[in-house]
Amino acid sequence: MNKLLTALFTIPTAIFIASCSGGGGDNDNDNYNTNPDYNTNTNYNDNYNNNNQITGYESYLFFGNSMYYVDPTKTPVTVQELTQEPIQNTYLVLAVENYDPATNSYEGLHKRYILYISNGKIYKANAKVSLGTPVPEQVSNISDGCEFVDTFDEPLHPDDSYAVIERGGVDGNCLTEGDNTYSLIKVSMGSTDSPIDLTGKNIIDAFSHQETEMIEGFLVLETNTLKACDETLNNCIDLKTGVNNVQMIGKYDMDTPKYLIDIDGNLYVYDGSTEELSSSPVYTGFDADGFLFDKYALYFYKNTGTVKKLSFLNWGITDIYTSTDYIQDIYQTSDYIIVIISNNTLPTYTWKAVSKTGTEVKTIDSSTYLYDSVSTGNKFFYTKVSTLGVNYCYWIDGANTSTCSGTQGYLAGGSVATDASLKYDKEEIIDHILVVEGCQLSLSACTGGTVKFIRTADLNKITIGDLPSDGFSFSAIGIGRYSLGTINIPTNTASQTDIMFVDLGTPYLQKITNTPDKSELIFF
Repeated sequence: MNKLLTALFTIPTAIFIASCSGGGGDNDNDNYNTNPDYNTNTNYNDNYNNNNQITGYESYLFFGNSMYYVDPTKTPVTVQELTQEPIQNTYLVLAVENYDPATNSYEGLHKRYILYISNGKIYKANAKVSLGTPVPEQVSNISDGCEFVDTFDEPLHPDDSYAVIERGGVDGNCLTEGDNTYSLIKVSMGSTDSPIDLTGKNIIDAFSHQETEMIEGFLVLETNTLKACDETLNNCIDLKTGVNNVQMIGKYDMDTPKYLIDIDGNLYVYDGSTEELSSSPVYTGFDADGFLFDKYALYFYKNTGTVKKLSFLNWGITDIYTSTDYIQDIYQTSDYIIVIISNNTLPTYTWKAVSKTGTEVKTIDSSTYLYDSVSTGNKFFYTKVSTLGVNYCYWIDGANTSTCSGTQGYLAGGSVATDASLKYDKEEIIDHILVVEGCQLSLSACTGGTVKFIRTADLNKITIGDLPSDGFSFSAIGIGRYSLGTINIPTNTASQTDIMFVDLGTPYLQKITNTPDKSELIFF
């Protein structure tokens, strides 16, 4: 796995997952606003760029049931159509402009391509604004594609990124999964290029060169044998036989090409520089409902109540937290593991901050409902529900109490830094958090309100704009300054999802769709 992307997405970003989906609906009667609702706040001069992030690598923002996009650099934004064909599945290829392996720092993180499957064929379109208007180009000669089941980005060389495609099989029908097949495609393939057949092969992950970050090959499970193969999958080295199940834990140290792998419940180390697997496991009996890691240790848990720490220094194991309650999930900050536990008899949810040494446990807060959370650097953000209503809050490492919004509000998303130094848990990779304040609480939702962003570096809070008074459950996700968000709007029967554009720089908020007959999706 690429070490840059490993560091970016090892950090828990659960609030971003929900904001990528909208709902179903047909492709008729699109009603994209020619006079869109929008409002701006220009009282604060370009807050977003106070962190001196470089510009010129802005990406188009894609959405729809078929494919639409906006150019975020021209406001108010205008909706453009890429294709009217129905979209089965998408894959956004990420890229960086510069990467320094000596300092583990990157610049210019952006979306380079959007790949999508439509009517069984795979297409790509440019996603980088400076390189021109997106135009669909067919990738490979596949005509029975169903979905992207795995992707492998190469941020410095995005054309050399890969994806595993599920195909319709003998009958060409994606829904009859018994005969479905799998193939490997490369983003640079043309419309006549054949994919690599994966019959009998299961790609576990890609591994990259330590300095160039170029994908050098794949770890593959074939006929109960774990292999290290080149990009063509033709030249392979057997690493271990008698293997049934393999799970990639990750590249646990950015300074060395070493990967931690779960093989049949035992953890092994694979060295990408020598293409060798450790002769014996560094830990036996690995059984986890979830895990994360920093540079020094792997932290994993069982829902039944124990969080363990496996040191990368000596492979020693320690129980750092034990509870009689159910563990829902874990996050990490610079110095703490945030444990979410639930008592199903009440029910209540409690956030516990456990020091990574296991010597200290702090109770952060509790809630009667579990909303989304995110951790970045030494801060943990979350939404809580109590008898007083709904509030967003944040906790800073070591604090005895958390800080919550004074009015009704909730966590609504955020953006990943376009430039940063990668230190796993230490760096504030998510550099802006979106919140909604002043919404009106009802029995089922908190409607309306004002969207604001919080700069995670200094917790400075800036107003972006107001939501529609009847809109609820707003959420947005982006890389850098620009993002798209979804908002639920009531209809006569239930509700539907519309799209909103968010600019952290001006700042600026604009509702760009009004489709009462269907819900829209954000492609991220």
